[in-house]
Amino acid sequence: MLSASFYIHLGDHRGNAVAITATKALTALHGKCSVGDKVKLVDSSGQDRNATVSYSQFVENEVDIAVVEVDAGEKEFSFFIPVCAKPVYLLQEVIVIARKSCLSNRESSIYASIGRVTFIEPSAPLFQSAYTCHDGLSGAGVIATVEGGKYHVVGVHVASHDNTVTPPPIKKKKGGVACADSVTESSLSLSESIHGHTSFALICEVNRVVGIDAVI
Repeated sequence: MLSASFYIHLGDHRGNAVAITATKALTALHGKCSVGDKVKLVDSSGQDRNATVSYSQFVENEVDIAVVEVDAGEKEFSFFIPVCAKPVYLLQEVIVIARKSCLSNRESSIYASIGRVTFIEPSAPLFQSAYTCHDGLSGAGVIATVEGGKYHVVGVHVASHDNTVTPPPIKKKKGGVACADSVTESSLSLSESIHGHTSFALICEVNRVVGIDAVI
């Protein structure tokens, strides 16, 4: 399953993609591409594959998904995960898989995180989950198990949202004594951040994207 994850490069965009057939992969490119654009897919061994965008839909806060196909003569994907034919449901367990740079930034490795479906947008092919996110996760495959324990792709990671607020630093008077007003302001800010905190990952659900069936 993890070997179906790839880096994708399009101009200055660096993200992830997931192979769904021997020649096709899903990703999210945030409207930065058009059908026919050339991209590069990079696997775990560092091998590049030239590919072409064959399908793209992007409307902010509504849909963000693209299909890329490896070019003729390029090596096909040895591992891929088929798309799930069933819609997701609340509290369903999902796994996001991606490639991630190591702390040294000199190499990368496989990243995986588990979450559950926490909210499903009724009028758009999007749903929310809660799993650990990082820069460059866009386009990563979001996977679920189906009958028989097999893994299927249910969507691609689009974005993450976190409204955590860092409290302002506490000011001090001469002699190092904390200023009462500053302590109050910092405490209020921290309390608002805790009680009003919102954090979630946004996923584009393949099954509900109109017209994508003809391409995948």
